[in-house]
Amino acid sequence: MRRKVNWAATVLAAGAVIAATAVPSAALAKTVPGWRINTVFGQAHRLDLQAVAASGADNAWLLGLVPNPEPTFVTERWNGRRWASVALPVRLTNVIGPWELDSNVYTTSPKNTWFFPVLPKKELVANQYAVHWNGAAWTISKVTSSPDTVLDAAVFGSKNVWTFGTAVVSLPDYGPAVVRHWNGRTWQKVSVPVGTPVTVDGVSPDDIWTLGVSKATVDSLHQNTIAMHWDGRSWSSPRLPTFWMTTTDPALAHSNGSVIIDFRNGRFTTQRAPAQAGYAGSASGIVRVPGTGSYWATGMLTPLKSGGFKTDILRYIP
Repeated sequence: MRRKVNWAATVLAAGAVIAATAVPSAALAKTVPGWRINTVFGQAHRLDLQAVAASGADNAWLLGLVPNPEPTFVTERWNGRRWASVALPVRLTNVIGPWELDSNVYTTSPKNTWFFPVLPKKELVANQYAVHWNGAAWTISKVTSSPDTVLDAAVFGSKNVWTFGTAVVSLPDYGPAVVRHWNGRTWQKVSVPVGTPVTVDGVSPDDIWTLGVSKATVDSLHQNTIAMHWDGRSWSSPRLPTFWMTTTDPALAHSNGSVIIDFRNGRFTTQRAPAQAGYAGSASGIVRVPGTGSYWATGMLTPLKSGGFKTDILRYIP
């Protein structure tokens, strides 16, 4: 359930240039429904794709890292026609010390996008930060002075943001819950008595579902998974069935890496992840584009014989 962890005493170099090759629009023309490569990132500055999020056809965000020569945070935005780099604050591109990124990028509109890196402050002490795009510029705020780790979030607006994390970083286990709510002015700590939320689905401000670790087993070697629900007033823990699959979308896309499995109109179909000639493709982090039948995903292109790895963005065209 843990997504990305990178602790290192390192320098995040500023001004990284990402070489991206957009697939010609003719190749994305509506012919038959399916997955296609939208953009390929060149090998000169390999971009490790961390997460993608979308709020509509004209707003999607990509969060990535350039690992060499030193890690650098990168964001790109889809405006409905193309992906374009969006420069981050110097605070994120010239950092010395330990860093960590466990959560995704989150967006509700072109004027409201968030992500939550752990960055060092003084004497290389790690602090949890929130980074917010308001449509014109980034702002960065400190969520806490301790190295609490945000694992997931629910974003409903610029003044209504929940973060869900743990107070203890002890891979692969999770510690006590640390949940906070942003009201537009301050981050306020919220008590969650039933356990530690790890993955989150924020349907609405009064309907948040999470999966996580029960409070009874949070300090145990073998931790139990439980469901948690916020109804706008309090948290509860509904009993999980032996097997469950829930979606409010008529189409459900999932990838096991090389093959994308699609449940649509009552039946399953499969498609190999798109790839360039001489490469094998893979897909991960599939997200639905609200209000459309389209999806985005991050991918990797692995050479079949020789050459370097590439990363790409995949798009499902309905």
